[in-house]
Amino acid sequence: MRPKGVGVWGVCVVLWVWLAACGGTTPPDGGGPDAMAAMDAGEGSVSDREAPTWPEGAALGAVGGLDRVVFRWPEARDNVGVVGYRVRREGAPERVLTGDARSLVIDGLALDARVSLEVQALDAAGNASGVLRASGTATVPNPQQIAPPIGPFEGGPTARTARFLFEGEPPVQSGYVAGSIDDARIAVLRGRVVDRAGVPVRRLRVSIVGAPGLGFTLTRDDGR
Repeated sequence: MRPKGVGVWGVCVVLWVWLAACGGTTPPDGGGPDAMAAMDAGEGSVSDREAPTWPEGAALGAVGGLDRVVFRWPEARDNVGVVGYRVRREGAPERVLTGDARSLVIDGLALDARVSLEVQALDAAGNASGVLRASGTATVPNPQQIAPPIGPFEGGPTARTARFLFEGEPPVQSGYVAGSIDDARIAVLRGRVVDRAGVPVRRLRVSIVGAPGLGFTLTRDDGR
């Protein structure tokens, strides 16, 4: 015998509330498991409203090579975790890189071609950081600007300290074929090209005769 004033529907509602508290799934409105899953997904997506941030003073760097521009950015921070970086290049489709990406190489460029890039950090909830922007130009790279730092006690054989010239990103010596340089015979040549009047010759191709695997470079504006 049911209590006075409590209908069967009221019992069902109370029963459903009890079942839900104990792990039941189907509410009296017929929402079903799919509706519950959607609610859970919605709660998960809005629970994190904090967007990733860049470190103070962060900037998007751009270094030009003979046929490319290399963009680099610092690691962004997030209260949960950065899952990707959204990159936008002018005139190209948007891309999302993995959360451990720190650089993007845009190659296949003609000399003097200029490209612009925007980068945003993303978290799993879809929050986006502020935008880092930079532009770069494909040009003859200056070794002094792209050489990796070497500490006072980090010297070593030329085979190790000079590899950035042909294996770096971007390389100064373009077109190098892996394995073409013998570590035991490596040497670094420095020079300057001028005409008869002593005026620097810019963008003169420099290569080794009979050794195409060693690649080539171009002289800079100062003839070096």
